[in-house]
Amino acid sequence: VGIIAVIVGGLLLFGRPNPGNVHFATVPNKVTVTIDGKPVPGRVSPFVLAQLAPNVAHTIAVAETGYRPWTSRVELQPGQTLELPTITLERIETGFSIDSEPPGADVLVDGKKLAQTPARLTDLEPGEHQVRLEREGHTAWDSVLLVSTGTVLPLQTVNLQALNVPTTGSRGRGSASGTLPASDA
Repeated sequence: VGIIAVIVGGLLLFGRPNPGNVHFATVPNKVTVTIDGKPVPGRVSPFVLAQLAPNVAHTIAVAETGYRPWTSRVELQPGQTLELPTITLERIETGFSIDSEPPGADVLVDGKKLAQTPARLTDLEPGEHQVRLEREGHTAWDSVLLVSTGTVLPLQTVNLQALNVPTTGSRGRGSASGTLPASDA
């Protein structure tokens, strides 16, 4: 009983070691953070992991859809505040590359113009996408692609067919509308 009283008295007198803290920011700024496998409240950077037990290894994990996760182990001294450098998650490329003949065609994905050929689009959401190539004076090309996380599909060069342009007169001049301005001859 006397030994227990000494231990309890020592703990009351000296207390437990002061907990530590870890501070850090992330890119992107909206992520999921866990400490020792438990989710940290909030998803917006910067983060403060407070009241961490000292002299114990802690695992910090940062993750977000479309990015490679980041993990690190830290061990804090009593009362230590550890400032980590900004944690930048690496984007997982998901999309496709495409070219056309002739080059310079507009690349539309799900109805939005994103680039011109040759193009490498690497920040698409995984799943099915409507892809369209358009170039003035040529027929459009349409396709449906299924892209997977971490994959950039290398598509073959698309040969865009020239529209038949009617010609008038002996000079062979014409336009897409089929009309010519009057000549001053």
